[in-house]
Amino acid sequence: MTTNRQWDSPTAGNRGHNDASGEKSHLLLRAGSDDDLAQKRLGLFVSGFRWSGSSAVADWLRDFERFAGFPGSKRAYGEVRALNYGVRNLARTAESYCLCGEQLGRYALCPDRRLRSRILGRALNLERAGLGLVLRSMDLAFTVVARAGVTPPFSRYPDLLHSQLGRDFRGDEAYLHAVAEFAGTLRRFVRKNRRTRARSGPAVASARAADDPGVRRTASRLVALFYDRLVAARGRLPVFDNVFSGQYPGLFDLISPEIFRQQVILFVTRDPRDQFVELVRYSPKNFAFQVKRFVAQYRRDRERAARFVGSRTDNWVRFVRMLPFEAFVASAHGEREALAEELARFWAHSGIQGCWSPKRFKASRSMQNIGVWKSAGLRRQVRYITQELSEYLRPEAD
Repeated sequence: MTTNRQWDSPTAGNRGHNDASGEKSHLLLRAGSDDDLAQKRLGLFVSGFRWSGSSAVADWLRDFERFAGFPGSKRAYGEVRALNYGVRNLARTAESYCLCGEQLGRYALCPDRRLRSRILGRALNLERAGLGLVLRSMDLAFTVVARAGVTPPFSRYPDLLHSQLGRDFRGDEAYLHAVAEFAGTLRRFVRKNRRTRARSGPAVASARAADDPGVRRTASRLVALFYDRLVAARGRLPVFDNVFSGQYPGLFDLISPEIFRQQVILFVTRDPRDQFVELVRYSPKNFAFQVKRFVAQYRRDRERAARFVGSRTDNWVRFVRMLPFEAFVASAHGEREALAEELARFWAHSGIQGCWSPKRFKASRSMQNIGVWKSAGLRRQVRYITQELSEYLRPEAD
């Protein structure tokens, strides 16, 4: 995959060639094959479960002098919407696990109506026999409702994507080609699944998108394009905040080791009482009366993530951890220091060295987000969560 290596800036041609000490950065990428570039790619992925504190861990990683966030991402909670809405929603739609969300994903990948159909092609839901039009109509209705609660507003998506790519996406041939390739492989995946189920019957389980080599390759290349742009512009490795939610850990198998030779995946969990309280406060889709649904979802998410982490053996290719937000922030027993040492040993295989310079992560500020359930006034709901999810409570909070 060939991409332009400079951002639209009068000084872009000089950026990234020297680090702060004046020495030529070893992180710069040169044009070459996926295999050549993969030797230098270290994927840093922080994943949360909706208001579980993942942004604090992402800020902490960005305090390492070789790492950085994406420009303009504060408007989207530090996230790249083209990836966490776009790649995620389209991949889950292709697997038939996502009844609503494809249109939102298509918009995040290409927020220009005139280009969207040409680049992304026919909607994946329309590839499904029988209920295709019904699913498409449901998805369009969902998108109309979702517009009111999406951050940033849809009107800001073109500027957000421009900032994160470093140029106007409408004229970015490398980006548009990567999106078109990804959508095309998903469409072929859906059609292949449809033929398989037609021959074998509806009882056959849907295949995983991550198990398809073409989907895995094109998804990884799309993530890598954002990665390569930031490295070329700043000489720093990007920290991806919630490319995929901890609710869908299997999507991380879309990140191919052929494209990202090393991967750090950190799932950030939180005391369910605090998480519920903050969801009710800040998420327009969550209400106090939905506490039973929250409990079921929380347990399902934690069990699914635990299975994913438990099935991955540590090696020099993948570093996967589950981090309790409270223990990470308080670090009463040196949890952050121990994690930093583990990570340093892991990414030493990529020749990465540097220092931590505390600027973004503020432990004292994050500590204020521990135990918020005590003053929330949701006594009945907190009591129910305490009873049903006792194994996930933070002991120090009792």
